[in-house]
Amino acid sequence: MWTKILSLFGIFMVMFYLLIGFFLLLAPGYFQGFKDSYRIVFGSAVVLYGFFRGYTVYKRFREDSENDDDEEENNA
Repeated sequence: MWTKILSLFGIFMVMFYLLIGFFLLLAPGYFQGFKDSYRIVFGSAVVLYGFFRGYTVYKRFREDSENDDDEEENNA
């Protein structure tokens, strides 16, 4: 149960990071206090981190589903 909750939270956080990163990159009018170069660098870093987190969540989800399949085969 906790693995599913943590997986859903991980997916939510991936979407959050990507949303914030793309928002920083594509909506410069909202961040007038930042220099454009800082906004672009920070937005790009957040997007890259979001993709990295997405990969790790996907990898963990796959490993968990493979372990569940192995347990079902052993129980049958």
